[in-house]
Amino acid sequence: MLAMFGNVSWWNDWSRNHSDYTGSGRIPTYVTSVPKSTQMLCVPKYSIGPVEVIHNGSSQSVRPVPGGERRTLGSVSAWNILDAYLDSLTNPILNQEGYSKSYYSNISGTLVSWDNGMQYALKTQLSPGVPPTTLYDPVALRKLISDEYRRSTASIAKIALMDPAGDSVAILGSMTVDGERLLVRSWAAHTMGGLVAFCFVLTVVASFLVTKHGILPRSPGTTLTFASMLVSSPQLTERLRFSGDADTKTMARVLQGSAFQSGLTRDPASGQTHFVIQDTHNAPSRNKTWTQFRSLQAHPLIVHPATRVVMTVVLFGLIVTLELLLRKANNEDGLGDVGGNDTYIRKSCRYQASLH
Repeated sequence: MLAMFGNVSWWNDWSRNHSDYTGSGRIPTYVTSVPKSTQMLCVPKYSIGPVEVIHNGSSQSVRPVPGGERRTLGSVSAWNILDAYLDSLTNPILNQEGYSKSYYSNISGTLVSWDNGMQYALKTQLSPGVPPTTLYDPVALRKLISDEYRRSTASIAKIALMDPAGDSVAILGSMTVDGERLLVRSWAAHTMGGLVAFCFVLTVVASFLVTKHGILPRSPGTTLTFASMLVSSPQLTERLRFSGDADTKTMARVLQGSAFQSGLTRDPASGQTHFVIQDTHNAPSRNKTWTQFRSLQAHPLIVHPATRVVMTVVLFGLIVTLELLLRKANNEDGLGDVGGNDTYIRKSCRYQASLH
């Protein structure tokens, strides 16, 4: 196949006229000249080699494997592919790109006359804004023709391989699937296990160190120490009886007329001294027949029934989700040990397929 790009000039030479078909008219000689051109003679060839298909998210790339073994089909020669390519230039079924049927076009400011083959090459392979005059360079012309021939014959080969054939060809391939997954290093797992063991030891030690009887005398700065002080203060507890659910105003009426201060008292049975809260006014005790105060106290947000229901539902959903993820991981080999410094658990498989 000859590929040629050149500067073509033509004119009418009136000095060499000849008669027309009637014999009475005179027609000038049409003269053409190619003052400058670049041409190359192409011999077709093809080969089938392994390719690497990489699919990463929404992007996909296909590239030949360097150094891979290449082969050809015994029943298909390179000249068969060239014939199919030449047929596709005029075949309305194979040529569906919708290129212009005009033989002239303005390419980057240059008027170009072409045939079908060069039309497709310029339209698909010449970058926008690049003048066609760059094809006077043999290297540029070779790249343009080679890229276009490779593009077109790849489409032809795809169409041909999808047609039924009499023979089946077994093709072996390998596939590696890399998946992003949760990765826990051994040192991290050991560290978490060590922290759990350390917390367990602290809990055991604390259970032996915390006293089991009376924590007073102590500063009543915590709920536990203050409650212990109230237990040892009968005058105050007597005044507060039946008012555990009272609001602030009711508590003010209950304690009205009383004045309390801290003091010390000795337990006759054990001889231990306790801090107590004593009524300095010695006000009369409240009537023990009074009923329990009941006020409409609002629930704190953390213990509100709606909050507890939501937390229970969330916790239940979390447990169900973790269980489903665990089952999915087990079914799809999602859990396993990562050897060495690998980032992912890789699984490879080989498959066989027949081309028809």
